[in-house]
Amino acid sequence: MKKSLFLSIIPLLTLSGCITVAKSNSSKGSSKGEESEVEASLSSSVESLSRFSENADSSEGKSDSGLFDELFSSASSLSIQLRFSNASLMALSKLQSASRKYDDVYFPADMELELNGVKYAFAEVGVRMKGNTSRRAIVNNDNVIYQPCHFKVSFKETFDSEIYDDPKLSSFRKSWESAESRAKRKDRTLFGQKKIDLKYIPRNNGTCKVREIYAYQSFEKEGLLAPKATLASLTVSNDSSTLDGEFEVIECIDKQFLKKRFSKADAKGDLYKCVYNSRGKADLSRSGAVTKDTDPETGRTIGTRVAKGNIGVEDNWNGYVPNYQLKTNDDNGEESDFTSLSNYINGIWNTVYGPDGGSSSMIESVLDVDQFLKFSAVSYLLGNPDDQRYNYNNYYIYFIPSTGKAVYIPYDWDWCLGSAWNEGLQDNMKSTTPFDEWTIDNGTASSVYYATFFKGKKDGMSLTFDRSSYQNAYLSYVKKGVEDGILDPENYLSLTNTLHSSDNNEYESVSSYMNVKRARINS
Repeated sequence: MKKSLFLSIIPLLTLSGCITVAKSNSSKGSSKGEESEVEASLSSSVESLSRFSENADSSEGKSDSGLFDELFSSASSLSIQLRFSNASLMALSKLQSASRKYDDVYFPADMELELNGVKYAFAEVGVRMKGNTSRRAIVNNDNVIYQPCHFKVSFKETFDSEIYDDPKLSSFRKSWESAESRAKRKDRTLFGQKKIDLKYIPRNNGTCKVREIYAYQSFEKEGLLAPKATLASLTVSNDSSTLDGEFEVIECIDKQFLKKRFSKADAKGDLYKCVYNSRGKADLSRSGAVTKDTDPETGRTIGTRVAKGNIGVEDNWNGYVPNYQLKTNDDNGEESDFTSLSNYINGIWNTVYGPDGGSSSMIESVLDVDQFLKFSAVSYLLGNPDDQRYNYNNYYIYFIPSTGKAVYIPYDWDWCLGSAWNEGLQDNMKSTTPFDEWTIDNGTASSVYYATFFKGKKDGMSLTFDRSSYQNAYLSYVKKGVEDGILDPENYLSLTNTLHSSDNNEYESVSSYMNVKRARINS
């Protein structure tokens, strides 16, 4: 069966021998002579593997682009193995399930990936947990792996930042033999990707196997930006135990994502990850994000970013996790340029609350409105209660350099198509109408919706311009999504069958959602 067979266990040193790497402090116990002897004896076995050098040259004449497409093809057979030492996996399990301080720390593992019968080996990838509420211990005190977690895998991790000076991490610090070998590691990719996400399934009380993959494909089908995703069998092992399971492989939304989709110039813009966290909502309000300064002549807000406020560069090590996290052009940390998002928030406020009643030109100067209307229409059809509309959560905003305007990208869409954390919420998402202004906390939706296609009015809103053209366009995109089959259960079943995922219960709940939602739209 597709994606159900795991690779046979290959000795860990065989994987390490595929790639020439500098000796790490974590590989104590073998002498240089022993290492050389092992590497020499592996020359024949290395030939049977598709070799990846430190700068990720592809094999068999296939380009990174071609292999990337093959990786995320629903018809491909894909299996992955992650092999940790006991010490590495125990540290990951204990530290990242107990303290947010260690959230961004990567731990070493060897990885082997088999794609349509061809094997690719990587020594010392960096692995960490990912997720906001899904982090949990996965190894017991006997070094037995007893449950999965979500992983982020980095192919460029060098294990030599100052973080590894921490006594709990020092054994994983790597000493590089040369600047050249370190530089090659920094450039290493998997088919052009420097990182990938691995999320276990089923999850969300057993309701998520194919939902998120279908959602991302639906966004793409309507011409919108979305990450690629597929299913794979995954084996996680340490020196003492092995855990097999099915995981979702997801393309990371990062610089590489942008380079694949924009011109060289337009791939250099500011990318923000927007999340609802302990600081509050990612609702694009001024509070905590920008100062409430106004232009004395126009009365419009001209606020600048609040230092260490809701806009910033995430720094878990020092306990700073903003709602709007700059993910590109962020090398300068607090000294980075946050103008793009500050201006966007100001533009929304001025459109909705400004003293002159706002204007379409005002919102259109900071937002690609047509893209937003289409994005909102597909989001509505898919019905995710944990998204930017209903829970001010789980989205990316990208500012295209050539226009300066914001476009939206979906993220973490596993709660959708009738999946929710309680039955009442499931029923709500089925029955919502295209122009519903309902939110999970029964508050007021983000102002960007009132600046574009919502028909209601927020308290204090001074907006006076006619939004009927936006409303008509949004509704036309909703209807087009229905016509294109987003709410067609057979399309969902077809994807499920292509992925060879056995999930009759999921199909039943998805088809129920789709049928009710489609009837609601047509009523």
